[in-house]
Amino acid sequence: MDYTALLGTGETITSAVWTNSVKEGTDASPSSMVSGFASITGAVVSQKLTGGVAGVYYWPICTAVTSAGQTIILPEPNDGALLVVA
Repeated sequence: MDYTALLGTGETITSAVWTNSVKEGTDASPSSMVSGFASITGAVVSQKLTGGVAGVYYWPICTAVTSAGQTIILPEPNDGALLVVA
């Protein structure tokens, strides 16, 4: 997730946590796809996701806290989805 447009001048991301849920389909443990810890590079937060169930749409969410005390959650509700195809 790229937070560049949402940060003020000099504001940085100090921490971030990813969660994962099912947007469409069935998977009893979508949170198990989140592997390791989030990586913060400038205003971009990335996360490795592994596994999943073929044909299921997932909704990975990143909650970031900034140096100015903002808590920013991306993507916005109903934006984006991750489809497992194999």
